Amino acid sequence: MRISQFFSFRFFSLCLVLASGVALANSAQAAEVLSAELDGAKKNILLQVRHGGGCGEHDYALKLKGCFESMPVQCQAELVHKTNDFCEALLHRTAVINLEATGIKGDYYSGGSLTISGSNGSKVTVELPETATPMPPFVPPTVTREPAVSCKTHRGSDSRVDSRSFSNPL
Repeated sequence: MRISQFFSFRFFSLCLVLASGVALANSAQAAEVLSAELDGAKKNILLQVRHGGGCGEHDYALKLKGCFESMPVQCQAELVHKTNDFCEALLHRTAVINLEATGIKGDYYSGGSLTISGSNGSKVTVELPETATPMPPFVPPTVTREPAVSCKTHRGSDSRVDSRSFSNPL
């Protein structure tokens, strides 16, 4: 292998490494979850997170993993942290996650819990708000009695008519 071929190969390899680094820049990065609480209006989760960075923007979202069919419901979600920031400062941020945008809305989630997982085995649990929809009061059904029904039956070619009176048992 000649020297010019060696340097061409090295330059090509360096370009591949840099290109793969650009592809990684758009992927999800590790972020630990430290604590979580609902905001005053109970429409957002205020999530305290810790991750590397310091030179760029950071986007946060929750990926709902599923729910246990219990009463109240218990759901699991994973924190998704997207960034193009590969600086090395340790940042502490508050991620604001809208419950409705995550798909957590309605009576099904009322009073349930959401456990959010982050990197390094970090987990926090937040209690979901009770819905404002009150249960309707129980109203027993009303039963009405129908009048007796008269039935006439024809038997064969016989012209006799059998009249019987039946009453509805309800």
